[in-house]
Amino acid sequence: CALPISVGNRWTRLGSSVIGGRFNDSPLSGAFPGRQNYLIYGFDAVARYENLLRFQFEYAQRNTNLLTSAPPDPIVTAVEKVCGYYFEAEGRRHNESKFSLLARWDHMNRNIAPSALNITEVQRFTYGLNYAVTSNSLFMFNHEIWREIR
Repeated sequence: CALPISVGNRWTRLGSSVIGGRFNDSPLSGAFPGRQNYLIYGFDAVARYENLLRFQFEYAQRNTNLLTSAPPDPIVTAVEKVCGYYFEAEGRRHNESKFSLLARWDHMNRNIAPSALNITEVQRFTYGLNYAVTSNSLFMFNHEIWREIR
């Protein structure tokens, strides 16, 4: 079941969605007994002023039941959680400008409970210059800085 929602006007927009379900048909069938459920949800926001400034934010998370051992051993389930967000800003000197400056911060982390030993965290900062070649095509020149934490 999926449920997307979006509201807004010319200058702002807020949205969210959620979807969930099960990977396997029955908790007692097949080679992988046990429930393998998932839930994915997120929300986003965009604010803009004419064609001069744009700010954007998005957060998303996925929770998944995992099987950490296989038959004939006892089935042990864990929950994998992957979540992340980004902030982005873009600005132009005037509305008709084909050039814009862009900055973006991304952050993602992953962990598996009950074991907190599987934590992975990645951060990325991007900045650069965009050029609108046509109304549907964008040339981007940017620099990215990545940081991984284990």
